[in-house]
Amino acid sequence: MKLLVFTLAAPLMSFGGIAPGELRVSWDRPGRSALAGLTAAALGLTREDDRQEWLAASVAFAVRVDAPGRHMVDYHTTQTAPTRKDRQFATRREELAASDLTTILSQRSYLEDAAFTIAALVEDGGPFTIEEIAQVLEQPRFSIHVGRRCCPPGLPLSPLVVEAPSLGGAFAAYDAEQARFADRAELRSRFIPSGARRALCAVDPRFEALRLLSDVAVERRETRRDDPVSRVRWQFARREQIVGRLMEMPQ
Repeated sequence: MKLLVFTLAAPLMSFGGIAPGELRVSWDRPGRSALAGLTAAALGLTREDDRQEWLAASVAFAVRVDAPGRHMVDYHTTQTAPTRKDRQFATRREELAASDLTTILSQRSYLEDAAFTIAALVEDGGPFTIEEIAQVLEQPRFSIHVGRRCCPPGLPLSPLVVEAPSLGGAFAAYDAEQARFADRAELRSRFIPSGARRALCAVDPRFEALRLLSDVAVERRETRRDDPVSRVRWQFARREQIVGRLMEMPQ
């Protein structure tokens, strides 16, 4: 089975959850919408592109938590103009020139110094092949951000297409390839602690259906509202994910 594996690590990340009022919380790991959005940005797809939903439906993700990071809360102030039916701003600069600006207060949470390894399962018949996605993750067409525009990646994504009989095997093959390069291994050591064992994984059920979880000890199943339905309308549906731990990690 071919899987596309890449690194996601940064000094700051944010993966938006349900946002009640002024609280803008972050999940403790990237969800399906964040990873599908990152992939779409690398491909150069705008939110209005019809291939957005097609892409999201054709890709499934597994997330290995290499470094959980620490939560940080930012007290945030934003100037904005009240919404009116008779006006629409073309740019942020135009909005800030309005005479009736107000201030919105919010608390936004981030993850500090977190690192994840992502495995993507790309189904046949989708708008892009696994090789095409790997290529654009190496050379993205739009800038890549890890949740918010203020959160660029701290490490190269280093995408790699691997063939493995299981999810753990794919992660092990990827780790071995990264270790072959001294400069890359040194950079990764700044984010990812060495000697990690039984790493936590959050996995799309499609990996289970393809019998790729033989080396994952399943602990529970969770429901999250992060399945992108419409990027234009900013709508997300509920989905199930499997949470477990890798039973063996490479030495």
